[in-house]
Amino acid sequence: MIYAGHIDHVIWMHPTWSRQLLNRKPTCYSIGEDLCTKRLVVGIPESYFYNDGVFCMEEDISSPVKFGLTVAPIHETNTLCRVCTDIICVLLNQSFILDIDLDTFSTQNPFSTKFTEEQFEIIDRLYTPPPPLTLCLSPKDLEDPAVILAHGMSCAHVLNAARKRQLARLSQWVSCWERGEMPSSENFLLFPCELVDFARLILSLTDQNFGPVVLQAVRKTLDCAKKQIALNKNPPLISLASDDKAIQDALSKLTNEMNTNPTASPPEDQKFSEDKNSSVLSDYTSFIPMKRRSSSPCDAHTDSKSKLRLSESPVMTNCDECPSETENQRQSTNCSVYSMEVDGDSCNRIDLNENRSLKVILTKLETSSTTYRLSNGEDNPNVQLDDDPSISNEQNDQSLSFMHYMWSGCADQKNNPLPHYVSNSSEQNELREQMEGLLNRLHNPCMITIARSAYDGYTPSHQVSNIQLGLLQMLDRVYGRNLLSVTLDYEKCEVSKKFGLKCVNDFKS
Repeated sequence: MIYAGHIDHVIWMHPTWSRQLLNRKPTCYSIGEDLCTKRLVVGIPESYFYNDGVFCMEEDISSPVKFGLTVAPIHETNTLCRVCTDIICVLLNQSFILDIDLDTFSTQNPFSTKFTEEQFEIIDRLYTPPPPLTLCLSPKDLEDPAVILAHGMSCAHVLNAARKRQLARLSQWVSCWERGEMPSSENFLLFPCELVDFARLILSLTDQNFGPVVLQAVRKTLDCAKKQIALNKNPPLISLASDDKAIQDALSKLTNEMNTNPTASPPEDQKFSEDKNSSVLSDYTSFIPMKRRSSSPCDAHTDSKSKLRLSESPVMTNCDECPSETENQRQSTNCSVYSMEVDGDSCNRIDLNENRSLKVILTKLETSSTTYRLSNGEDNPNVQLDDDPSISNEQNDQSLSFMHYMWSGCADQKNNPLPHYVSNSSEQNELREQMEGLLNRLHNPCMITIARSAYDGYTPSHQVSNIQLGLLQMLDRVYGRNLLSVTLDYEKCEVSKKFGLKCVNDFKS
């Protein structure tokens, strides 16, 4: 909706235990299509984005769309608080949507019990993002925000590219196995240990029904990779995130060693699948942030993020393949100064483009039509409680591709864990009171949406009903029942109304 031009500013108010993004005052960023891959990217240099391969320098974004971002913890409203003042100023005379997730009040990591400790160790070895870069800056540079920002953007650019290479190679192996084939011979020469780890991880998931063709290819890969490890006397010092030059150098070195030592050649029984048209990034077709929402530990999501990976076209890896642009066109998309503040003339001006209309974007994201039910009242803040789809895609849930995207989002739990804090009723009430204080200072939103996050396991199941009831009661105090109407739209919502959510009947229009 930001890229389509319907939203020009996002304000994320979070509990203290959720730190996916750094706190910031209103700041202007860009979103748009990558000049090379034609995929949506964003110019926010933080690990939440570059660890999923969706960061891009502004000069590499085609037709960038400016938007503002404010991040702050939920806190007690105070007239002297600069954060509260900033939020009120951003929303002044602006229509806005109030979007609330029930896991704001209590959060659990649904992946923590999904895999064994040994499986998590393998997932971490394969999927942990490249470590942050440390740049030495002089004391003078440390006092210059522009220098710090430039270094941060450069580091994010490097880490983003490395992460894409890492995920692309893993995705390429997954694609081979799903076709019943083994990875190409160079993968056995370069990454035999990683192939052994990956194959063992897949074979250890006895509760998953990957199919005999997939399992046979994985077992053959495991056997061949073990043989190659025994032959590799001097394994190359590379990783899955290494760039093409490092890979080619290592491959040349290994080839020379095999020519001088025939016993180091791969065994004859290795039947590799070679694809002349495949490239390092060609099989990794969806760099979508997984870390918080696009995967469920119980069932496969059928939302837009999971569907993207099934229908997108291959990624172009060579920027020379991109359509040529005139110098004037490139200058029009470049920005010499990266604005740290929201520019009212740039961020608040929305120019709707028919190529970026909401209808077009949603059509691209969704492969099947979905009907959303909204109230027709123009003045009433409409509250819609959405839950995840009640019908799971069993085949997708048991596919290697689904597991690949899940693993990419839950790796490195020790150093970069998903938020996990099951709060008590007192803490939940405190958060509601703090939220209520801020809402009382704002004008009415045009719509209120509430996500339960019960189906995917992020909101503790034993707390969902009480959190939902308390939130609706808080909204009733702020907006009043004459103004507020509620639409329940999730599985077994009728049961919710009968057991414990009696106030919903009063809200129901």
